[in-house]
Amino acid sequence: MSRDLERITTLTEALVTGFDERIEYRLSIKTHTAPCLAESTRLRRCACPTTTEMRVKTVRQRALIAQLEDAIAQLQSADSDGRAATVVDPPLPGNFAALDLIDEIRRYLASAVRRARLICGYDVPAGTIRGFVCGHCGGGLRVEDGRAVCTGTADTSPCGTAYAWQDIAALIGGAE
Repeated sequence: MSRDLERITTLTEALVTGFDERIEYRLSIKTHTAPCLAESTRLRRCACPTTTEMRVKTVRQRALIAQLEDAIAQLQSADSDGRAATVVDPPLPGNFAALDLIDEIRRYLASAVRRARLICGYDVPAGTIRGFVCGHCGGGLRVEDGRAVCTGTADTSPCGTAYAWQDIAALIGGAE
C-alpha cells in the first residue's frame, strides 16, 4: 500500500509541479597523440583514435499540465492559421505515467460507482429481459447502462431502439 501511495505521490507531483528527467547521451572523445598535439596550431582533422562515452544528465522539466496546456494552445493557434494541427513541435518530454494514473483512477472510480448504483438499486446488471420484446421490430431487449436496448431477432439485426429503464420497470411492475 505504501509503495502505491509513493507512486501516486510521485506521479501527481510530476503532473503538477514538474519532474526530473534522466537524459542519456553519447559523447565522442578524441585521444590525441603526441605528433597531433605538436601540430595543434593548425585547425585540421586529425586521424587520432576516437572513443565514445555514455554520459547522463538530469534535467528538471516543467509540470506536465503546463506542457499540455502549451501544446493545446500551439495546436489551436496552428488550426486558426489554417495549417494542419496534428503534431506538437517539439514533442513533449518525459512520459505520461501521471496521465495513465489519472485514467486508471477514472476507470476504478467508474467501476466503483457502477457497483454502488447496482447495490443501491439505481441500475440493474446487464442481461436479457425475458418476456418482453421491442415494440418496433419484435426483437429481444437487453439491459445496458440503465436502459433497455433492442437486440434484434435471430433473423434481423437490432433496430437501435432504446427504452428508458423506468418505462421497462413500470411495465414489469404492471405485468406482475
